[in-house]
Amino acid sequence: MQKVVIIEDFYEAQDFGIMSNFALTCSLKGLYVPHNIYYPSRLQAYPTWECDFFTEKEMPYQIFKNTLKRKTHLNPIKIDSSFRKVLTSELEQSPYKGREESLIHQDSSEYDWAGVVYFDSFCIKDGTRIYSYREQVEPDIIVGSKPNRCVLFKADLFHSAAIDWRRDSRLIQLFFLKEGIDAKNNGTN
Repeated sequence: MQKVVIIEDFYEAQDFGIMSNFALTCSLKGLYVPHNIYYPSRLQAYPTWECDFFTEKEMPYQIFKNTLKRKTHLNPIKIDSSFRKVLTSELEQSPYKGREESLIHQDSSEYDWAGVVYFDSFCIKDGTRIYSYREQVEPDIIVGSKPNRCVLFKADLFHSAAIDWRRDSRLIQLFFLKEGIDAKNNGTN
């Protein structure tokens, strides 16, 4: 598999509707990224609203895991996924005001893959920017947002969230995956 994979129409129509409903009705907490750095205020970082990671017993987890396995043939032994909403009104009060993107970063080495599923926009300015090196001025790849588009990439790739200042918010499902042999089926699918 390549380092970046784009999957159009990731969820089946019914599942996309179910996931959209969960995304719009789940309980969100005011957080910020990066999570591993202390900021006295959310607005001093990249402010977000996020739900807890889905548990294996929850429907969003099962729908995502089954769809991911069917669309990619990956065998994740660990999945961390949640919904994230970013409000433009909060970004305007943050250090990201006027910027084209969030912080260029790599995800935790705990994971092999990371990615997003877009829910509410259709714009190249609201997608994901992928870099070979943190110091690059321009990204190598820009994946535009599109409802039900999934972008999956190796977690060690540098990337950022693009910011479309014309939108009120950005709603995505973010996810992180660890691959491996599933002990329950001895590595067979």
